[in-house]
Amino acid sequence: MPRFEFEQAENFGVGAVGEPGKRFFFLIAGRDDGWVRAWMEKEQLLALAEGFEELLKQVEAEALLPDQPPPPAEPPVAPMLGEFHVSRMAMGYESAGRDVVLTAHATDDDEGEPALVCRISREQAGAIARQAASVCASGRPICPVCQQPIDPSGHLCPRSNGHSRSGL
Repeated sequence: MPRFEFEQAENFGVGAVGEPGKRFFFLIAGRDDGWVRAWMEKEQLLALAEGFEELLKQVEAEALLPDQPPPPAEPPVAPMLGEFHVSRMAMGYESAGRDVVLTAHATDDDEGEPALVCRISREQAGAIARQAASVCASGRPICPVCQQPIDPSGHLCPRSNGHSRSGL
């Protein structure tokens, strides 16, 4: 399977498709000549956001985090080179180029499975951290009592012991 490498990803973003509670999350990386979509779980997307924020703090780049997240990613006009489901991710910082490097793998085995390796700027990493948090927060509201998602049809809170059903 292919290994997709983008020395400097021009198109880099995250998004979600589907209705809250049934959404699928993704990361898009690429350039004008092609792009890759890496599907992931919501928890992976949140971990990506937290990882970027922590990495940027470690390199003293907090000032580079934008106040507002950019809009969720839309697939670029360029052709899609491939897509895969992410199993594991790693990130690092290259001080010489002052870039963040993200690697996403389809499985725990590096042999023959799709992988994405892309280099992005610190500004892009900060924007993606905010964007990922915003995309994840735009789902179902959380019950203030049990901290579980509230479906559009309402919520049977386990802490109410089945005595009330409300939209909270």
